[in-house]
Amino acid sequence: MYDCIIIGGGAAGMMAAIAAAETAPYKRILIAERNDRPCKKLLITGKGRCNVTNNCDIDTFIRNIPCNGRFLYSAFSQFSPYDTMDFFENRGVPLKTERGNRVFPVSDKAKDIADALINAVKSSGENIEIKQIRIDGLVVENGRIKGVTSGEKLIETGSVLIATGGKSYPLTGSTGDGYTLAKKVGHTIVKPVPSLVPIVTDEDYPAEMMGLSLRNVRLSVIDGQDNSEIFGEQGEMLFTHFGVSGPLVLSASSHIRKMERGRYRML
Repeated sequence: MYDCIIIGGGAAGMMAAIAAAETAPYKRILIAERNDRPCKKLLITGKGRCNVTNNCDIDTFIRNIPCNGRFLYSAFSQFSPYDTMDFFENRGVPLKTERGNRVFPVSDKAKDIADALINAVKSSGENIEIKQIRIDGLVVENGRIKGVTSGEKLIETGSVLIATGGKSYPLTGSTGDGYTLAKKVGHTIVKPVPSLVPIVTDEDYPAEMMGLSLRNVRLSVIDGQDNSEIFGEQGEMLFTHFGVSGPLVLSASSHIRKMERGRYRML
């Protein structure tokens, strides 16, 4: 029997295991990861470089979260962007700050960030296990968690932490399993909406420029309902076979609260 099972071996799950080991080193912890290795999605973040955090204070960080950033104030007060930077640099991953206060590993390799997390878990104690296993159910009796299931197998535990991420990238394991698990035991799920995504354009000409990358350009997004600018920043973008993408476009997409065709203009 485990004291805690963490479902998902991404950045959140790994950090949760490290924190649990620090506060209760005697507890048995299982990280249940469906992929053949932890932190798989992390390897492709930031075009393979991994934008670790932003080098700024908590208030600045929260102001730049498009929706309900104040909800995260308590969490960031416990572990700030500076704490994140210290965590990796103290584990042998030097960091650098680029335009827009974005923080990357000096090596420009997301693998260094993933390896630091994996090594930190392994060095946290023998009581943490990482197993390739897909959890498909939670066992709840009288309002308390009793275990999890994987096929016909029951794994007993006194607590479960769901750290499966969203539905953003099924090929890396982000298939929305966490929503399904929570819904099965009675939780209400708010319908997921896209964020930090490329933009599909009505115009065809972006496909003719597919692969063209632009730097230091300004992008504005206009809401056609009231002609207000909901986003305006300078950065990098690129043209694709379906529209536009790149860091600037992904940031812009997070400000589009309702993805309605024909409503928004990009300038």
